Amino acid sequence: MIIQVNDMNQSLLFRKLSFLTLGLLATFVLISIVPILASMPCSASQIGIAETIVNKVYLDSLLSGVKRGQKLYQGQKIRTSMNSSAELLLSDKTFLYLGERSDIKLTRFFLGKGSSNDINQLELVRGLLRFASAGIKKNNFSIRTQNASVGVRGTNFDIMFNKHGTEVSVNSGTIDVTTLSGSIMVKAGQVYRVPLAGVQKFSLSISPAMKRAIGKLKKQIKPKSELAAIDKQEKGVKVQSSDAKNKLYMDLSFGRVVIRMLPKIAPNHVKRISELVKKKFYDGLIFHNVVPGFVAETGDPSGTGVGGTGETLLAELSNTPFVRGLVGMKRDRNDLNSGDSQFFILLGEAKHLQGKYTVWGKIEEGMMLLDRLRTGSPPASPNKIIKMRLANDPN
Repeated sequence: MIIQVNDMNQSLLFRKLSFLTLGLLATFVLISIVPILASMPCSASQIGIAETIVNKVYLDSLLSGVKRGQKLYQGQKIRTSMNSSAELLLSDKTFLYLGERSDIKLTRFFLGKGSSNDINQLELVRGLLRFASAGIKKNNFSIRTQNASVGVRGTNFDIMFNKHGTEVSVNSGTIDVTTLSGSIMVKAGQVYRVPLAGVQKFSLSISPAMKRAIGKLKKQIKPKSELAAIDKQEKGVKVQSSDAKNKLYMDLSFGRVVIRMLPKIAPNHVKRISELVKKKFYDGLIFHNVVPGFVAETGDPSGTGVGGTGETLLAELSNTPFVRGLVGMKRDRNDLNSGDSQFFILLGEAKHLQGKYTVWGKIEEGMMLLDRLRTGSPPASPNKIIKMRLANDPN
């Protein structure tokens, strides 16, 4: 009888040990499979791959590191550590570049599988994201931060979110930045900031923090064609010397306007403008006459509309259409050959002036900025040209 009791105790002990072993095994399996499950959301909708991984890049968990060539799925979170970066290639050939200590969530993606009205979305939780699209022509991609939403059309741009707020810098194309205050269009060469506290506004240059983050990203990931194209624009690298020689950067307090000069139409006027720009003649001059939907005039050191250098030019008239964005030389109404330093930019069509004034340029980027100029003749508080430079001589 005693032996039977001992046998029963041994049997119970064996059962307890078996259950304990099975429990430990189940726990081990669960811990092992969590990273795998984290890397494959329930939807299991693959949207791209990790093209390049530098140092430590993770998914939702620190246990789930991202490796080069790894498939990416809708719903995943991707984050980089210190001194780390990632290049992600989406299935539509769009590139996403993550700087160090950056987090994004691949919220919702269709990439050609949904209807034409479906919006692809990702969230930038913190850090730097460089977006290089594959040529999205319509506004069907949205990037969200804590205090802003960016609508993307075929474009290349940088977006950063940190303790100060959201900052975007457009390298090519156009984006729409939407906040509680409304929407604004940001074009190539423009920088726009949406602070967590304060007034959102255009800026003449990117912040030191964004500059450092971009610099580090470019050191860690060798630029591909999309990234290289952005870098050329950032540095002002000229594709052809003639292009840079005939391009002007006119910086306003709320962004940059790019003017393409037309030497084939008005060679002497282009030469005069270039000479004055090199002398920094236009720096600080006001827009002394701004009429909404018609014209904005500047280039008079006296600010009265009658000043200049004292050296006039012979007119170089053409049949160039007088449309919005055209840049021409102002002159005395009664003297065709009285052009000096003043010029005008058309804010709307002006057919009645065609063939009567010399055309020497056109606005290539930043036309929307000119619509923000204060109006009047002169305005009560006129806007100024902060500085004006040739693209091949930015200093």
